[in-house]
Amino acid sequence: MRCDSFCAAGGGMGIIVAMRIEDTHPTLAAARRLDTTVRAHAAETNSARCLAAPLVDAFVEAGFYRMLIPKAVGGEEVPPQVFVSVLEALGKADGSAAWCVMVGATTGLVAALLPEDAAREVFPKDVVPSGVFAPIGTASVEPGGLRVSGRWPFASGSERATVRLAGVVVKEEGQAPRVSHVLVAPNDMHVVDTWRTAGLRGTGSHDMVAESVFVPDARTLSLFGAKPRHGGPLYAFPFFGLLSLGIAAVAMGVASAALDAFAELAAKKTPGGSKRALNQRETVHLRFAEATAALGAARAFVAVAVADAEAEARAEGAVSVPKRATLRLAAANAVRASAAAVDLVYGAAGGSSIYADHPLQRQFQDVHVATQHMMVAEPVWTLAGRVMLGVESDTSQL
Repeated sequence: MRCDSFCAAGGGMGIIVAMRIEDTHPTLAAARRLDTTVRAHAAETNSARCLAAPLVDAFVEAGFYRMLIPKAVGGEEVPPQVFVSVLEALGKADGSAAWCVMVGATTGLVAALLPEDAAREVFPKDVVPSGVFAPIGTASVEPGGLRVSGRWPFASGSERATVRLAGVVVKEEGQAPRVSHVLVAPNDMHVVDTWRTAGLRGTGSHDMVAESVFVPDARTLSLFGAKPRHGGPLYAFPFFGLLSLGIAAVAMGVASAALDAFAELAAKKTPGGSKRALNQRETVHLRFAEATAALGAARAFVAVAVADAEAEARAEGAVSVPKRATLRLAAANAVRASAAAVDLVYGAAGGSSIYADHPLQRQFQDVHVATQHMMVAEPVWTLAGRVMLGVESDTSQL
């Protein structure tokens, strides 16, 4: 994020300087450098309902899938704001490509919970992770590991993945059921083609299926209550907070692209029965300003929430519940504001935006798929409001 985007949030000079430093981060520079490449493969990704193979290779080379993996085991361990900015830059080029990176990168976070040898084995330099965190599979305990079965929908990027994470409920005789997560090799799962959607088609978010697969203990972990084996502010951040910020970043990128697409259209289009170009109409000026302000304010809120949480993580080694709630609220707000911004310019574009080959149609579809993710859905607003009002709440999902 550029400083001029952040200043509107009223942040301190220390945070602004930090943002300037992060703006030059090599991983973010790689995302900007790949903009043309991502755009060139967007149509292929969309039509194939799968991330184009050359993009996967480029993203591996750039380290995008390793953004949240600890440096100690070969990862990039980027600052949280860099993670957000990379995904927004990719989302501006293609929402589906950015979404696949978001899912892969957040899956890589679990490397911080594994023993170092296991983390290096599961997450090598050329790793392409995918994962479904919802514990909708089942597992039974066997000597040395778990026997896993299940079917997990919304497995974004799973067809290209080199490792797949899945949530399970472990049932053990004489014990209460517990939630665990397993890391499974692609050969031990198969993908069922279910992803036929209006938006984010290129994510290939099909179902992945495991049938009585043995997973050794070294590839099992728990996201709930487990302490990361690595220090640093990134691993003090809440897992679901980072996931929701990733979703928000993709949505903001898509919305930013929609504003650009509309500005280009408005300069060229003269509506029927009019002598003025679309960008000469006062109502269009109003709608475009509203969309720009909504997106900019949302982006600034995210930046402040991330900076505040990171400052606390550095000082205290943890992020407090109120700041976790603010992170989730900022992410949910960013997705809602992104959709609102797209809707404003989509409507102002008139009939031009309804055609499948116009960028605004794709952006409209993509952003409205992002709004449906449970990490940024309406219950998040309710929970954040309860926390901010001091009402006793279950904060385990923060």
